[in-house]
Amino acid sequence: MLPLVNPIAARELLRRNLKVYLEEVANGNVLAFTEYVQCPGGMLGSCLAGKELLRITSLLRIARCLNVPVCSFFAPEGPTAMDIGSAKREVDIRRKRVVIPSRHASEIRQTLRTALDATPPISVMEIARRLGYTTTDSLYKADRRFCYKITARYRQAGGRSWWLKPDAPRTCNAQMKEMLEQSLNSTEPTPVYQLAASLGHPDAGYMRRQLPELCAAIDRRIAQAEKDRLERIGPILKGAIDENPVPSLTEVARRLGSSYTAIIQRHEPGLCELLMERRRAYIAERTADLEKQAIAVLGQSMPPSVRAVCRRLGITVPFMHKHFPTVVRSIIGQRQSSSADKARPAMSK
Repeated sequence: MLPLVNPIAARELLRRNLKVYLEEVANGNVLAFTEYVQCPGGMLGSCLAGKELLRITSLLRIARCLNVPVCSFFAPEGPTAMDIGSAKREVDIRRKRVVIPSRHASEIRQTLRTALDATPPISVMEIARRLGYTTTDSLYKADRRFCYKITARYRQAGGRSWWLKPDAPRTCNAQMKEMLEQSLNSTEPTPVYQLAASLGHPDAGYMRRQLPELCAAIDRRIAQAEKDRLERIGPILKGAIDENPVPSLTEVARRLGSSYTAIIQRHEPGLCELLMERRRAYIAERTADLEKQAIAVLGQSMPPSVRAVCRRLGITVPFMHKHFPTVVRSIIGQRQSSSADKARPAMSK
């Protein structure tokens, strides 16, 4: 029998997790997010407001555009750091996809010649990525023969499973032990899988089998550091809420040594909501104060230029045009009127 799904709980989980992706991938910009995930703004807005669920076709499209599993939208603990990282990378690729690198065929050919002797062997697709391409078309056009040779060598080596071959090169235990000890004794230990990747291993399995105690010690230190960091989230958030100006959630995440806000939101959703509410109130108050200062210059017989006002207020011209368009028009109109008044006596003389 299939498990029963609570539609209210599912709607809330989808809304909350979509909001996490929205903040992480598009910095809360709904319009930009709808472009990334190819979803109509009205439909996405209704879902974010908790009014309705997305259709399965729309949900699958969003998951494909972000390169994340559909289940991440309904996970009670929220999207993982890996899911968020994958979504960010996919969006970055989509942003850059319209810009095709301009490379001469001779440059591509030289790269292919060098890659032919790479150890371990790499695929043509990997070479294309390193050159900034999203497909291998340009490489095959430059030199199809070399591409065939590289592919044949990559397949002969076992492709991505080259490390499983009996004759694959192995890193000596002394070198691995030195790297692991350095990581263990450092202030912030490097995860075992990253050390394995730096040595050309596809995963940390071989390193863990050879030196299990050192690997386990690093795992324990990293786990303890993560536990300590999670315990600091609440006090740091409470302190940030009382600050003036109120910092953004991203700034609080940086203070905790994280580049993602999803972890903070997952562990302290109430405090995060309160912080963002205080932040929005601070921004609204600050914007209103800036507008009053901008309006004050209109009392002068010849107000300064818009650019000069922006410098005085410490804001940019685009910000001024976006938030205070009426003030901008008034400043321009008053300056034109003052200039015309000064020009009339000179003309009459």
